[in-house]
Amino acid sequence: SGAAIVSEDASKEPVNYDHMVALHALEVLMQGYRLPDVFNQFLVKPWMNIANTLLELNGVLSDTWVRMLWFTRTVCNSISASITSRDPEPLEKALHTFMIWLQVCNQETGSLDLELVAAQQLCNRLRTQLLVDLGGNDFSEVINAVPAPGASEAATPRAELKPLNESLIQLEEELLS
Repeated sequence: SGAAIVSEDASKEPVNYDHMVALHALEVLMQGYRLPDVFNQFLVKPWMNIANTLLELNGVLSDTWVRMLWFTRTVCNSISASITSRDPEPLEKALHTFMIWLQVCNQETGSLDLELVAAQQLCNRLRTQLLVDLGGNDFSEVINAVPAPGASEAATPRAELKPLNESLIQLEEELLS
């Protein structure tokens, strides 16, 4: 009755305890920030799914995993800072930098397309929730900031997209500031 059903393929896969320990440590890290429950709900599953994919692709000792931990702290800190200061800018800046980094990771591996869509949806939900918490009524900027999931690339003129080298320069500047 309470037993988990595991496919034959899954039961043959060795359990990667390093990954399980790393993901548990990430969960503990996020819980340590004591963010409002609604933000925790947004972070726990979608954020953890993105983290898990990066962990599986790169490993516990990779620079990518270290950066994912750093971004987790940064996003959690920026949520707290935005709520405390009643200013959405810290969260906006952290999410923007995270998305640039994730896009760069995807260009290197080509295997994060689904994670990019999930991350963009998560960023939009976090922005909207912050505006709700801050009592703002103007959601037009949040809604118009990113095309809806499933919108074709053809709908976005190429002239509006930043070249990668500009994005990388901006990412470096934001990371160093």
